[in-house]
Amino acid sequence: TSAPSEVEAPEGLGYFGAWKHVISATDEEIIKYAGFDGFIYIQLQEIFLEVCLSLGLLGLMMLYPIYKEGGNGESYYEKYSVGNLKNEVPELWVPVAYIYFGTFLTIYI
Repeated sequence: TSAPSEVEAPEGLGYFGAWKHVISATDEEIIKYAGFDGFIYIQLQEIFLEVCLSLGLLGLMMLYPIYKEGGNGESYYEKYSVGNLKNEVPELWVPVAYIYFGTFLTIYI
């Protein structure tokens, strides 16, 4: 049997310094050093990052102003939630549309 190969990380990279090398590495390099499981894990993390950034920014632009001006008299954190919307107002459809869009975006990506 052969001894497993060891790859040493460059020194002085800091906590997130290795990400620069991971992002710039080709798929073949990642498979060579991290294996196929590591490659799939990194691909999933990139997909999760795309989904979270996309939906987070869209949520801030769409939901934040609607929740803030909801007018139900909530305070603190409740002011920025669907609980601040009054019953039977048209703005109640915005969170539903946002959830459907988020679902379809996640399936698409």
